[in-house]
Amino acid sequence: MTSYFSVDVETTGTVPGYHSLLSVGAVEIESGDTFHRIMACVDSHTNSLTWDASTMEWWNSNEQEQARLRLRALLGETNRLIDYGILMLNAAEDFFHWVNEYPGEHIFVGWPASFDYPFVQHLFLKSGYTSPFSHRTFDIKSFAAGKFNVEIEASRDALPDFMSEKPEFPHDALSDALKQAEVFRDIYFDQ
Repeated sequence: MTSYFSVDVETTGTVPGYHSLLSVGAVEIESGDTFHRIMACVDSHTNSLTWDASTMEWWNSNEQEQARLRLRALLGETNRLIDYGILMLNAAEDFFHWVNEYPGEHIFVGWPASFDYPFVQHLFLKSGYTSPFSHRTFDIKSFAAGKFNVEIEASRDALPDFMSEKPEFPHDALSDALKQAEVFRDIYFDQ
C-alpha cells in the first residue's frame, strides 16, 4: 500500500539548512486529512531566522500582504516568545507522527517537489527524526507536462485551466497543499 501526501512549505529563501522554514502544510491524499504547523511569522526578525534579501522583499511586497497577515494571524505573537528551534522541533515531531499514522510507503507530492522536499527533509534531519517519506517524490508539474504534452518550462497558463486556479489563500502552506492535492487527484487518479 502507498500513501500520498501533498506537501507545501513557506520559507525565508531557497536554500534548506541556510534559509529558515516558516511553515509546512500537508494533505494525505486519500483521506483528505490535513497537517499544518508554523515556525515563524514573515515579519519576525529574530536572530534564528536567515532571510534571503529578495525573498524578504517578496514577502513584504503589497502583493503578499494577505499571505503575510494570514501567517502572522495564525501564529500571533507566539514566535516572539518561543524559540524558533523549539517550534521547529515540535513541528518535526508532530509531522513525523502524523505521517506515520498512514500505512505503507509514504510518497511526497509537491509543485515543485524539488523545492519543498529538501526543506522537509532538512526539518526532520535537524530535529533528529528519520524522514517518514520515501526517497521517491511525485512532481505535479512534471507529470502534467508529460500528460498534457506541454514543455516543462511552460507557465501554468499552458496547462489546463483547473491547474491554474489559485488556492483560497495563496502562499499559505496548508491552502497551497490543499490545492495541490486537488490537482493531483484530478491528473493522477482520474486518468
